Formats: sequence, structure tokens, C-alpha cells
Amino acid sequence: MMNKELEKRVEQRTRQLQNINEELEDFVYSVSHDLRAPLRSVSGFAEIINRRHKACLNEEGQHYFENIIKAGKQMGVLIDDLLKFSHL
Repeated sequence: MMNKELEKRVEQRTRQLQNINEELEDFVYSVSHDLRAPLRSVSGFAEIINRRHKACLNEEGQHYFENIIKAGKQMGVLIDDLLKFSHL
């Protein structure tokens, strides 16, 4: 009788854990998707400005755009790492 109750509790806890893991995976995917769209936009426009107008910028302006592009790449890596972590 106690074994049956214990088995039932284990099954309940397992289902709860599976549900929580699924919710976490959905959340991470959603956050990743929601972060990537604006990141692509910012990075894309920064690359265009850097490519087309770099010669018009002074050294300080060029430095700022290089930092924006670098930060965009780092953010992309962080998003990828977040997805990888969620699959562990």
C-alpha cells in the first residue's frame, strides 16, 4: 500500500518537473526570439552605417560604431548560450 502511494507521488512529481521544464524551454525560446529581432535590426543598421558612412565619421564616431557592432555580436552569443543552457 505504501509502495503504491510512493509510486503515485513519484509519478506526480515527475509530471510536475516535466511541465516546469517544458515551460522553461518555451520561455527561453520566446525570450530568445524576442531579443533576436531587435538585435538583428540594430546590428544591421549599425553595419550599414559603418560600411557606407565610415569615411565621414571621425575617429571617435568610428570607434563608437565598432563598439556597437561588437556588442551586437556578443549579445548574439549570449542568446545562443541561453538556448544551449536551457537544453541542459
